Amino acid sequence: MKKILYVFHISWIVVFLPSLVMGHTTRLATSPLMVKSQVSTSHGSINPLTGEARASFDYSMLDSNITFKSPSDYKFSDMNVKGTAMQMGYDGKTSFGHFSGGYYSSKRDYDYQIKPSSSCGGKNTVYDLKTTSKYNTISGIISGQINEKTAIAGLIAMVTANQDISRTDTASTGCLWNSTGTNTRSYSGSASSDYNQIALFGKSEITNELKLGFLLAPAAGGKTNYSGDYTETIFRSGNGMTLGVGIGKEDSQMAFEGGIIIAQENKTSGDGSSRDIFVLYETLFGGGAFLVGYKNSESDKLEDGSTKIARPITSTTIDLEAQINVANGIYASGSLSSLNATYGDYGDVTADEIKPESYKGTEISFAINARF
Repeated sequence: MKKILYVFHISWIVVFLPSLVMGHTTRLATSPLMVKSQVSTSHGSINPLTGEARASFDYSMLDSNITFKSPSDYKFSDMNVKGTAMQMGYDGKTSFGHFSGGYYSSKRDYDYQIKPSSSCGGKNTVYDLKTTSKYNTISGIISGQINEKTAIAGLIAMVTANQDISRTDTASTGCLWNSTGTNTRSYSGSASSDYNQIALFGKSEITNELKLGFLLAPAAGGKTNYSGDYTETIFRSGNGMTLGVGIGKEDSQMAFEGGIIIAQENKTSGDGSSRDIFVLYETLFGGGAFLVGYKNSESDKLEDGSTKIARPITSTTIDLEAQINVANGIYASGSLSSLNATYGDYGDVTADEIKPESYKGTEISFAINARF
């Protein structure tokens, strides 16, 4: 006689990841020595156009892992996070500076399992959970000189965010779920959000080589409930109001910079207040350029009444990037970004019984840039 299994309740775990942005080392005050389009540069650093036009194509791959703390009655596996991203950009000259247009598309897959200690037929039931996140962004940037020493730029971006979640519960052979009459049952849901982001950034000369950079980005984002079987779960995306300042030294052979970026909490986007401290060094060598960057980030927990939205996160990021001139006006580059993070507690025994503990991720990016 087959055993009948009833509902085993599992709440959906939402994990906010530290940010890795393909090949974009954080910078505000200095311009890259490498040949890049404006959208291939950090969105906070003006990259003056020296020729008539520039174009770029970037592609990146992410491989990462999240470890979980779980109670004794059911075990959470590590979460595997894999992703890809693609970006295209073009810059053209104007009478007052230059304009830039870009398109960005990314996809991330999150997979993990839950195995309760209780069993059916001597074997544990397996709960497979998967989330797929997709982002598409169309952006435009206009930059120009205010005066001889100061340049500013404005960014507007239209973002479409989508997320699909699913769960498949598989009982051992000979056991049936009461709801389906089979040894499997499935749940799914999806959500999407459209919003606009804007930013103002610029830099000013303190001396011929010493630069001061700044960034201002208002809060943006959207939230919506999932459809399907997860209508009580909210999908959030976007950013909190962001302020940044950097100071750096640059000449024709070298760029060095340090700075801080502060973001306020935003319950709509699901972001706790955060602080990023960063440094970078970039230099030219025969036929190419090399960059190393470091960033330390801290974000606070975020709650909305009794709703736990985001845990505190502490992370460090190391960026390495190199570019070579492969032909007249054509440049190839590659970058490696390594991010390590730890997740903190809410300070609530029940909420902290199950939690992500650590994150380790590596992103490899490749790019082709052309200057006309």
